[in-house]
Amino acid sequence: MNNSTMERTTDDVIAGAVISVMVFIGFLLIITVLIGCYRIPAMRGSFGILTANQNFSQLIACIATIIFYSFGLTLDYRFLVENSGYFGNCSALILTVITTNFLLISLNRTCAICFPIYYKLFFGQKMVLILVFICWLIPGGISCYYIFELHCKLTFSQFGWLFTSDLTIVTCGAQFKNFLLKSQTWLSALIGVADLATLYLLGCKTNVMGSMSADKKRTEKNFAIQVLIQGIVFNLHALWLSNAFNWLPGAPSSWKLFFTITFSSNLLMIFDPAVVIVFNREFRHWIFHSRSTVFVATISASPGAQRSSRSNPKSTNSSGMFRMPSTTAA
Repeated sequence: MNNSTMERTTDDVIAGAVISVMVFIGFLLIITVLIGCYRIPAMRGSFGILTANQNFSQLIACIATIIFYSFGLTLDYRFLVENSGYFGNCSALILTVITTNFLLISLNRTCAICFPIYYKLFFGQKMVLILVFICWLIPGGISCYYIFELHCKLTFSQFGWLFTSDLTIVTCGAQFKNFLLKSQTWLSALIGVADLATLYLLGCKTNVMGSMSADKKRTEKNFAIQVLIQGIVFNLHALWLSNAFNWLPGAPSSWKLFFTITFSSNLLMIFDPAVVIVFNREFRHWIFHSRSTVFVATISASPGAQRSSRSNPKSTNSSGMFRMPSTTAA
């Protein structure tokens, strides 16, 4: 359908508003994870760098989605809808980066659990920075070839309120669509293999991490559990995309396609950072400890607490007698 002649309906506004609210929540969670990766000492290593890169790439997709669905679809800024290809291509490019980075995170945990003696070799901080660069260079470069050389474009479709390949472009056809599908399939399979290897060793091997300290083992296992849960969510979403249109009741409709693809895909922007915050012990400690510290500091600094402190000096005992400081012989 030509977006320049698209007739705006109430359903367009509802769909746009739903996605906007979801993605805004995801935006706040992603920002929280990025701040945590910077402030939490345990997240300043290679695993933290990969987690930060994952959420930074999701943040770009998040911002593009908010702009399009909030202003273009909900508020009817027709200029954005007419140029939806820019937003679609941005999302497609970032999708390949996100999935590749998630594979790196899974391999990071597999190496930490299965081959800890080689961890610094493959995932030292300098090596991780190189891997992050490659993560953007190769998938991004391939996507740019399709976008700029073959003029491929993912444009907005009112049916399902999603982005889909523009098959009318002669130089591109279905090539970009096939590349995205095949790359996601292969990357998902590799992620699954890495996660299964990690899960097997965590469950079946008692001394899998050798001579690591107890605290280090606990941290590495905690990171691994987070990644495994993220992998489960990722693969459940892939299963939903493949089958939900047939699972959902009713005749084919825009809303059925919306909940199969558009809604579920953007829901990952909430689930992915939420898994980090909820299942990563370091994040839980940082969030709740920071809140309790701020709360105690606020109470202590309040005028009432200060008056109470002056009226009940610590140097008096219950009988009102001054307590002499104890002395020790030199």
